[in-house]
Amino acid sequence: RCLVASLFYFELDAVPQRSAGKQVVTGRILCTLSPGEPGFTELFDRLRKGSACFWIDGRPVERKMDEWGPSKGCRFQKQVQFTAQGSFSVSLKQDREDGCEISGSPFSAENLVNLQGLRGAFGRSDHKRPWTGSQGGGDGKRRRLL
Repeated sequence: RCLVASLFYFELDAVPQRSAGKQVVTGRILCTLSPGEPGFTELFDRLRKGSACFWIDGRPVERKMDEWGPSKGCRFQKQVQFTAQGSFSVSLKQDREDGCEISGSPFSAENLVNLQGLRGAFGRSDHKRPWTGSQGGGDGKRRRLL
């Protein structure tokens, strides 16, 4: 049960916005398995038959897995939006059993923003040029063309 839950992870779509003292979080629940990989079809068939659903901070995301399961050839992803205060957890519940947290849960929105580099608007997240080192550029200065 928990092994299945560990195949899923959460990713932010944007930096969470503050509203009434809470964070409005927009993101996606994704699966590490891709269509065509061994076990992909069996996994989602099993989850559909077992009435599996995701829960965020103790609230169900959807009632039935088959309402948003992956279509043929598409990678699994479930778009979610919710409010959170501080950290939040995402779990997968199957067959009326206790839920198991997905990979990396519980999450801190601020940690996810930093890990995903969402504050870097241009280029690299640290806004620095890539270091060339000993890639043959001499002292790193540009050559002047005449």
